[in-house]
Amino acid sequence: MICFLFSTYLLAAPSMGGSPAEIAIAQHERMHEVRMHSTISEVSSGGRIITLQNGTQWTVYPEDVPYTSGWLGPAPVEITKGPHPDAQYPFLMKNKWTRKIVSVQRLT
Repeated sequence: MICFLFSTYLLAAPSMGGSPAEIAIAQHERMHEVRMHSTISEVSSGGRIITLQNGTQWTVYPEDVPYTSGWLGPAPVEITKGPHPDAQYPFLMKNKWTRKIVSVQRLT
């Protein structure tokens, strides 16, 4: 059991920075199906709204806005279901350039 946990940590740590939260997110990503791949077209309202090149718009969870305010197009992103699909922000958006994952809800 300890060997399994340690090997899971070693596998996740290099790609996600190694913190327990990032490891949990990495494991969560592997468990959930990717719903959409696209690229950022525009980040507006100080990082609160992200428009993707496929035309969809997403609202960012307020505590994640400091991360998304610096995101640039045409960064590739992927959208997955979050851990709480009934929550107000039921999806996760991962910026493939920065590797940062934020909670979002779809506007359009």
